Amino acid sequence: ENVYNNTQKTITGMGTSINWAFTSEWIVLGLARSGKLSEADAKKYCDRIAAYLKNKNSEKLNSNISSDNSRLILALTSLGYNPTDINGFNLINPLADMEYIMKQGLSGPVWALIALDSHNYQIPEAGTNKIQTTREGLVSAVLSKQFKEGGWAFSGTKSDVDMTCMVLQALAPYYMKGDNTVDSAVAKALAWLSSKQKADGSFTSSSESHSQVIVALTRLGIDPETEFVKYGKSAIDALMKFYVSDGGFRHVLENATLNSLATQQGYYALTAYYRFKNNMSPLFDMNDILMANFSGIANPKDDGGVSKPVSISGKAAGKTRSLGYLALGDGSADKSLIKENFGVGDSKQDALSQEEAYNEYVKSVRLAKTLPWIYIAIGAVALIGIILLLRNRRTE
Repeated sequence: ENVYNNTQKTITGMGTSINWAFTSEWIVLGLARSGKLSEADAKKYCDRIAAYLKNKNSEKLNSNISSDNSRLILALTSLGYNPTDINGFNLINPLADMEYIMKQGLSGPVWALIALDSHNYQIPEAGTNKIQTTREGLVSAVLSKQFKEGGWAFSGTKSDVDMTCMVLQALAPYYMKGDNTVDSAVAKALAWLSSKQKADGSFTSSSESHSQVIVALTRLGIDPETEFVKYGKSAIDALMKFYVSDGGFRHVLENATLNSLATQQGYYALTAYYRFKNNMSPLFDMNDILMANFSGIANPKDDGGVSKPVSISGKAAGKTRSLGYLALGDGSADKSLIKENFGVGDSKQDALSQEEAYNEYVKSVRLAKTLPWIYIAIGAVALIGIILLLRNRRTE
């Protein structure tokens, strides 16, 4: 309880430090679901979201990353605001396009399911020349990515704890509902997850992994303190090992300092556990919340926290995304944030392999920057050839 309360103070301070800008979503969701978000801070966040959307002027927040929409849907739902009308923007509309969701890889359908099921939102019509999103299609896409051993991966061919637990969170509403395929997949994943738990109760070397374990288990109605235990050590005990005395969590035990992403995920994991122990609905199940009209008012001088692209050097070309953004592992994170988040030279990338994701992103950016110069070079050569040809004709 002390850890929970102290971390809540730290989380509130994080929201204040970035003035509740867009990408404060995990902070807002954790505090809202624990009943600790003040009306004043909720108002600040809503005003900044209003400014962000006005500045963005698009329902699709990112052309390649659908989880931007999913994350914001979850935060707004936790506040009781209907995401289908946020000052005229319907944030669910982009999720109607299955092709758009799948651009992000496995994270896309996983977080789309979690967002859509958070309040049983209806999926709009996708429109012409688009592949219609359905819940059945999302579930099928997720199940198709399960490995033989039972888990899922953010990238590569080896199951990882983080993504496996996120998938379990997405599949939970369909578990034990008569779909044998889903039931079998979940049972297999839980068996694999149990096999990864070590003698000290831990699963990996990162605290974020344990946060995802706790959210997944509580979403499935499993007590992480009594049912996932090895030699007397539970998943809760494992997370507590990463606690930092000044109120928060570190990424790995070797790093003594508090880590932003680890703290945000750790707090909403404790919130999920608190709700579980008090017979409340799971963290992402917000169907009991009554929806209201959005109350945010955009300040014309505010951009709401709009993020700028990442440069090749790894330094942000403008404002950087808050560390909460990294929780979805979208691969567009700033290198400097990755270093802050995981430590310089840290090879233990259990929390969604951000370094690998960044490197893949850099390749795509380099290609995008190189292609225009290739075209210019080809054009220049062609122009020189034409000039030489005309000269030859004149001399003849």
